[in-house]
Amino acid sequence: MKRTGYVQRWSLEVVFKKTKRLLELGKCQVGNFVPQIVTTSLTTLQYNILYLMMRFATYETMDIFKDATKSSLELTVEERI
Repeated sequence: MKRTGYVQRWSLEVVFKKTKRLLELGKCQVGNFVPQIVTTSLTTLQYNILYLMMRFATYETMDIFKDATKSSLELTVEERI
């Protein structure tokens, strides 16, 4: 049980490190609270989109599923459902 918590925390630490270093999270210097929330939300959205793009770009399967994978990646969300 402790291991699961550690893995989840470590994943979150990696996300914070990447967003701070690569997407400059925390660089917003304004006096109001609302722009800080907006900046954090947009940075999180940016990270999620970039991570999803990376996952699709590096997606690999075994050879027997390669053709099925290519065709399914070309489908839209509606077609997949």
